[in-house]
Amino acid sequence: MNARSRISEGALLLLIALFAAWLAFDAAARSRALENLVLIVPGAILTVAVAAGLIAATLMRPPAAGAAAPPAGSGRQVAGLLALLVLLLLGLETVGFDLASFLFLLGAARLLGEQRPLPLLIFAAGLTAAVVTSLRFLLPFPMPTLVL
Repeated sequence: MNARSRISEGALLLLIALFAAWLAFDAAARSRALENLVLIVPGAILTVAVAAGLIAATLMRPPAAGAAAPPAGSGRQVAGLLALLVLLLLGLETVGFDLASFLFLLGAARLLGEQRPLPLLIFAAGLTAAVVTSLRFLLPFPMPTLVL
């Protein structure tokens, strides 16, 4: 990666971190209610921390000798993930958040290269259960679910 690309990448990460910080401060200034801040502030803190780490990694990375070509099949993966995301959004109201999330995670992990059925099922089921349970505690309104 040449110096110009590194500067562009660092500037984009800085812009994302600044936007996340502004969003958290703006939400806190409008209302300090727990329902308003419970997702925004932790998400902003995580975004700023990840961006800071990536900026540091970008600046410390030695320049590469040549530009690397994108991996083969990456366009298909992006298109597949976008299609899965659309199906997730369509499935939220019809089959429920839990089943739609499970199927999305199962399809995404399969699309990204995981072949073994047991790790696929354990990953999708575990993450779905954790997300649905967490959101039940965090959100002040009920979520339509089918199983959980």
